[in-house]
Amino acid sequence: MEYLSRVLTGVTTKLDFFTFHPLCRQLRLNHLCFADDLLLFWRGDRPSIITILRGFATFSVASGLEMNKDKSDIYFNGMSPGDVEFVLRIYGFQEGSFPFRYLGIPISHKRMAIGDCTRLVEKVVERIRGWGTRKLSYARRLVLVKAVLTQLHSFWTRILVIPTTVLDGIEQICHNYLWSGADSYLKSHVVSWDKVCREKKFGA
Repeated sequence: MEYLSRVLTGVTTKLDFFTFHPLCRQLRLNHLCFADDLLLFWRGDRPSIITILRGFATFSVASGLEMNKDKSDIYFNGMSPGDVEFVLRIYGFQEGSFPFRYLGIPISHKRMAIGDCTRLVEKVVERIRGWGTRKLSYARRLVLVKAVLTQLHSFWTRILVIPTTVLDGIEQICHNYLWSGADSYLKSHVVSWDKVCREKKFGA
């Protein structure tokens, strides 16, 4: 993968590679690698696409590793229909649509909407319902809230800007589980959430 990174970085010096994607220009970023996954970024013009894919072809010839087009998607935004048709016809990619999921996280070219975060809320509720068959004490539920539930959405918030409404809803679900052992609770909470979240040295 180090050789692949050198090749893809090198193609940015070619005359046909006009410029980076606008959001990647400052970092001069045109690719990201993780294990056997590869994400490529470029400005939506035909010469830049051809140049960067020729760079990948150079790597394939040298390494024997090829792109699996059945498992690869290409995403367009702001390109002319003619250029989109050209790329799809010549290179045989499948056209994908936003948002797509990578490592369980929805990736989009715009700010996340409430509907895009449905899976995050579902994962929190699924965990709670999985624990619901166990008669856990308040102290054990508190540990699960702090160690598991809060970490689920913390992982997303490190990567994405999550709508406040979604975060408030997850917080409410955590309240409910802490006091009732379920994802819903109709009574008033015994202690305010601000006090529950205090560090132990402050009495939580």
